Amino acid sequence: MGFEEKKNLVLSGLGPVAELKTDEFARSIYHDLASSSAIDNFLKTSRFYSLSDRRWKLPQTYSKLLDTSPYTPLRNIISAVVRRFWRDASRQHSREVVDTHATDLRHSVEDPPTHTSRPSLVIKAKGSSFQLPFLQNQKSRTKLGFSNIAACIEIKVDGDELPISEQLAQAAIYARQMFLHQPHRRFVRVLSLTGHHLRLFHFDRSGLQYTPALDIDNDPHTFVRVILGLSSPNEADLGLDPSIEWKVESGRKVSGTVTTRGADDTDKVYTLVEVDPIFSRNRIYGRGTICWIVSDLASGRVLVVKDSWRLNERTGEYVHLQEALGVPGVAQMVSYAPARLRGLALGVDQHYDGILRIFDAGIEALVEFHDEESTATAGAPSIAPSPPQSSPLKRVREAETDTQPAAKRLNLSAQG
Repeated sequence: MGFEEKKNLVLSGLGPVAELKTDEFARSIYHDLASSSAIDNFLKTSRFYSLSDRRWKLPQTYSKLLDTSPYTPLRNIISAVVRRFWRDASRQHSREVVDTHATDLRHSVEDPPTHTSRPSLVIKAKGSSFQLPFLQNQKSRTKLGFSNIAACIEIKVDGDELPISEQLAQAAIYARQMFLHQPHRRFVRVLSLTGHHLRLFHFDRSGLQYTPALDIDNDPHTFVRVILGLSSPNEADLGLDPSIEWKVESGRKVSGTVTTRGADDTDKVYTLVEVDPIFSRNRIYGRGTICWIVSDLASGRVLVVKDSWRLNERTGEYVHLQEALGVPGVAQMVSYAPARLRGLALGVDQHYDGILRIFDAGIEALVEFHDEESTATAGAPSIAPSPPQSSPLKRVREAETDTQPAAKRLNLSAQG
């Protein structure tokens, strides 16, 4: 499918784009993952780095390579970093660098079925947050997709680089798919490599920020740390919410838990009724609302946990729901955690179901009344009843638009 169609789809929901004027952000992150001395030892012993020339051993020209591939040299370097620092993860194949420049990665089911992407490289991942791709109407299951990759890496050779507008659009396409396939993502970072320079794209619910090009020969430490951050066995480093965990069997998620703050201000673990959220947004920018159905094993109640971003100056939804406690017809708040923007756990079993049934019945009555009135009035046009819907909740969800501004931009130097 054409790049322009995919670009237009993602840019409409990207939000503000900010170009960082210095490389301070790229240099400041992931320092806890490797010390300078550990990186120095790697550089001294690696066959992919020249201490005498103080540069990575990348070809001056790709025309003389046997396979004419610009991906192989950088894949070798990145793989060497992952194997050296994440030995257990590499040995267990929970983190693996894979060349995907000729592999179609299917987009979300929400997108046209012909939409695919081919990142140059990806970090293939196994763990609680990852699963094999789900493919409808296909007998053989693919082993790689946006549901089981930790990061995407885009590679271009010098002289073949894209304009920055195209680079960020390509990175945004990858980032959106990762948000959709890994709905508990807090942020996504995409690495772009052109010749001997890197650029890092950071996506969260406040939009996109990207770094200026950074010379990986002049600063090999930052290059190594960025690779480690994008391949970290610690899922929080990748931008995933560690409070949501799944049990994975035969490569697919089969059950899970959500840990949140209880009414007594202590951590409480709820069991996921469904492994997928019942609601999530398909845009990068905005509230990023996501809802999970959970079960409280102690009380037997079925609840909804809702996560969302908001501006700091906006009143949290939990404030209004706290005032509405005990009011008939209003979902009752069980607990909230405003510090992490996990606002709510709502009792759906006692409040939503009956209201939605009444809502459906009310619409049917109005349609029937209108048809009767139209029939009795000569020449008056009749309104055809709405097509049947499986759930009024679904109908509301499809009509909903994201009008609330996104959360205040994070201080990125403090992330990672």
